[in-house]
Amino acid sequence: TTPDGTSTTSNIEGKFRLEGLEPDARSLVNFRKTGFARTQTPIELIADTENTLLQIMAEVDYIDTFSSADGLSFDIEAAGPAIVLPGDNFVDADGNIYEGDITVEATFYDLTSGVDQGNELFATPGDFTATDIDGADQTLESFGMFQINLMGAAGEDLNLAGSTSSVIMPIQDLGAPPTLGDQVPAWSYDNETGKWVEEAIGTVIELTDGTLAWEFEAPHFSTWNCDRPIQTHGCLTGTVVDSQGNPRGGATVRAVGITYISTTTARTGQDGTFCLEVKNGETVWAE
Repeated sequence: TTPDGTSTTSNIEGKFRLEGLEPDARSLVNFRKTGFARTQTPIELIADTENTLLQIMAEVDYIDTFSSADGLSFDIEAAGPAIVLPGDNFVDADGNIYEGDITVEATFYDLTSGVDQGNELFATPGDFTATDIDGADQTLESFGMFQINLMGAAGEDLNLAGSTSSVIMPIQDLGAPPTLGDQVPAWSYDNETGKWVEEAIGTVIELTDGTLAWEFEAPHFSTWNCDRPIQTHGCLTGTVVDSQGNPRGGATVRAVGITYISTTTARTGQDGTFCLEVKNGETVWAE
């Protein structure tokens, strides 16, 4: 679906088509499927061009139902994030206190495995662009990400009422990880803007097995990301052409970090050129 209410269903091959959309510098396309984490992709819709995108979806790792009065403590997966949901602490979308059974769906994204070995980087929402606590635009490098959705008995979305939820998430990295005691910001994904928003801060701790984890208090649930802004970055440029050598406008080009966890997406102009912002001094691959 798109923000203007346009929607469709993919076919058995996963293909879909949305028509009648207005050109937009940043349109947001939402993807939903039972048993899979929710996701959203920002895309620039260029006029007089067939705009295309490729979306991967991650399977939900943990599903359970519990009483709102009791709350719930659980691990999203073995050796995954540990979550504590306090009892009597849930509201609906209008802020009304909710009492009754709650279904929780949780996903811990695999950001470090090989592309053919279960990597879920392309299933994460957004494109690692963010707004920090001062309102400045940032591009993020991730050290771990998870999503939690809470639903009432009628399927309505719920969230935390006032008390925070304790989260301990293992650190993931492809290069230089945070060190013990570091303070690393917590960013939640904003479905209205299609950007990550800095909302809290977490601390890097050491688990009993000697591995590093990130601990913070979540004020609400959606998708949360343990990230640092990329301080130095440059522009990876190029031109996309078709099999006849003609420039291909409106193509989606993506850079993926090999030695750090992040992605950058750009659209080619009518002349087929593009610019991808990537982290300086690191290795990426582009497609």
